[in-house]
Amino acid sequence: MRVLLSWVLLTLACALPAPASAETRALLIGVSDYDETIGLADLRGPANDVRLLADTLRGRGITDIALLADGLEGAARPTRAAILEAFSTLARTAQPGDFIYIHMSGHGTRQSDPEGDETDALDEVFLPADTARAEAGSNAIPNAIVDDEIGRALAAIRRTGADVWLVLDSCHSGSGTRAGSPRTAVRFVDPALLGIVAPVKPRAEAAVLDPTPEDLPGGFLAFYSAQSNELAREVDFGTGEGGEAWYGLFTAKLAARLQSSEGLSFRQLFQAVLSDMNDTTVPGGARLQTPLWEGNLIDAAVFGGRDTAGLRRFALAGDTLQAGLVHGIAEGTLLGLVADPADPAQAVIAHAQAVGVTAREAGLRAVTEACVPRAEAPCEAGPPLPATARFAQVIGQPLDTVIRFAHPRDFASGALLPETDPLAAALRSAVESLSGTAMAPTPDAFDIEVVADAGALWFGAQQSLGTQPTGLSWRPDGTADLAALLTRIAEAETLARVLMNVSESGSLLNPSPITVEALRFSAPIEALATPGAQVSPRSECRQALAT
Repeated sequence: MRVLLSWVLLTLACALPAPASAETRALLIGVSDYDETIGLADLRGPANDVRLLADTLRGRGITDIALLADGLEGAARPTRAAILEAFSTLARTAQPGDFIYIHMSGHGTRQSDPEGDETDALDEVFLPADTARAEAGSNAIPNAIVDDEIGRALAAIRRTGADVWLVLDSCHSGSGTRAGSPRTAVRFVDPALLGIVAPVKPRAEAAVLDPTPEDLPGGFLAFYSAQSNELAREVDFGTGEGGEAWYGLFTAKLAARLQSSEGLSFRQLFQAVLSDMNDTTVPGGARLQTPLWEGNLIDAAVFGGRDTAGLRRFALAGDTLQAGLVHGIAEGTLLGLVADPADPAQAVIAHAQAVGVTAREAGLRAVTEACVPRAEAPCEAGPPLPATARFAQVIGQPLDTVIRFAHPRDFASGALLPETDPLAAALRSAVESLSGTAMAPTPDAFDIEVVADAGALWFGAQQSLGTQPTGLSWRPDGTADLAALLTRIAEAETLARVLMNVSESGSLLNPSPITVEALRFSAPIEALATPGAQVSPRSECRQALAT
């Protein structure tokens, strides 16, 4: 069995329908404190990830939670031995019908595969707190946990008849992509930093946990925070709080949905998290990862609830909402207040907008029922909030129609281009000509990534295909209008925002009458045109699908 470890592993726990004696258990692993003397940088989000997930699970009545996390009171240090022993304990104690949620959060990387069972000759590895530097010529990172080891541990749990849900939130991309924002950081370690000299290349296909060939009684599901050629981000949600509040992006959005949504299937949960990771509360540089899933429990009900979409509801503490940026609550979000969490959707007794939003809380400003949330201004004030209001459901998010382009970075070095650079000046001039539909380029607060390479600007995700960037490109040769290209990009981005709003339960059309589902098809890279080639996207898609 092969486990892909490109993401930091997290653990949560969920309950599926099971016999009365069945239990739900969670193993939450977060590694933040690494040995900086070998150049292995610390992370800031894993301890917060584990704390947030533990609170979320306890709020759902789950109490059997094992914690392995540094920087968290009451948790054991997440060393290699401690993590493997925690896996063994679950295998010894699990019973048929139990549900096990495993979450590991920390650095991920790759090393050579000595067993020869990897198609790219590389093992994915998770880095515990006691990770050391490899000895010269060994190509094996001391104390790292290899994907095959995790695969065997999961198989041992499933042999007991228990179901396993694994969530991985870490990197294993060797593409050299940069986070591109001071409010985001990546969870990937260059193998060379740890003495691994084997070449590390991103896979052409999506890397997944291969189910064991054995016919195991226990079910299996894995959520991956990013695809194999992407980086997993942790994000600072502390803006406006006077400090920092770092969380794994995938973890934060997953926990928010587990706190607020009832009656979801795992498939619905995954689709909701995918949408939340692209909302306007997320810094532009962090929106460049695409989660995926694998397993046979995808249509089972999360926490044993009904297999139907539920309302997003959050608790109130007076005039304070117990949810914030981590949960996708933006400044100006329109909320409907209800007296009881079991009330139907139409039982709204008052309306309010979120104000002073922080990472996990927001103030409430009373508004009228006629409020249509807009990013540029709050709605008219309404009557005082009723004392009987105890929960809030999202009715609508303010639609931001302004598209923000990043200040161009040099593709090779990652450095920002000088303001006087001709490409940077051309982009600034084109953006200014769009009169209100786009904002001046900035290094961090952006929706569209921009890189410069070989005298051209490239727009899209900062990823490479071989030695070239990918995306839409423009060259200052007079044959293409940059403003027209930016308009095309802005229109596509606005359409995407509108579709996300309409497809969400928390939209202006609440409950939404439209279901939007995105399907992803894998195709060999050889079927696609060379970046920059003048081809019809429709023709290219037909050719790729034909393979």
